Amino acid sequence: MLITSRNILAAIGVLLSGYILITKNYNLSPYMLINLGIFMVVIGLLELQKSKQSFWGYTCIVISYYAFYVSIQGFLI
Repeated sequence: MLITSRNILAAIGVLLSGYILITKNYNLSPYMLINLGIFMVVIGLLELQKSKQSFWGYTCIVISYYAFYVSIQGFLI
């Protein structure tokens, strides 16, 4: 299930970023960052399932917190 959601989130991210680049409509950037945050959480969970002491799993989860923070700032501005 995590692998399927990873693929779906990756496709949504590519489509959103492509749409933002083509139309120059940067109002959708917070949505792309939320998608990136969820995507990084899923990648972190997949890495932690492989190995409980995976450095990259915890790193991905910390990066997702930062992406969520930046997306919230984007919504507030």
